[in-house]
Amino acid sequence: MQILRRIDPARNMSRFYALDIVASLFGEAILVRRWGRIGSSGQRLEMWFDEPSSAQAALDRLVRAKTRRGYLQSPPSPAFPFQDVPRCAACCHSFSAGSASAA
Repeated sequence: MQILRRIDPARNMSRFYALDIVASLFGEAILVRRWGRIGSSGQRLEMWFDEPSSAQAALDRLVRAKTRRGYLQSPPSPAFPFQDVPRCAACCHSFSAGSASAA
């Protein structure tokens, strides 16, 4: 999971952007994107890929783009809201980063 934050008190800006890759029951890779104001539930978007490597490439592109726009990577911590992107327990499993097999 990648968590990015952009905080600028002068502009009253406090945003988060979380990215994770999960596997569907049928083996597709799902890039889950969640973003919004820190403290809110934010928005969520899923992008489906046939291969985990394609999902990882898309995740890397998004991280680079957000970093260029001023977002900073932050490690997951209990104090940060929405660090765990919700998953459907019945059909989704986590991919380890760069791995082609489900964990």
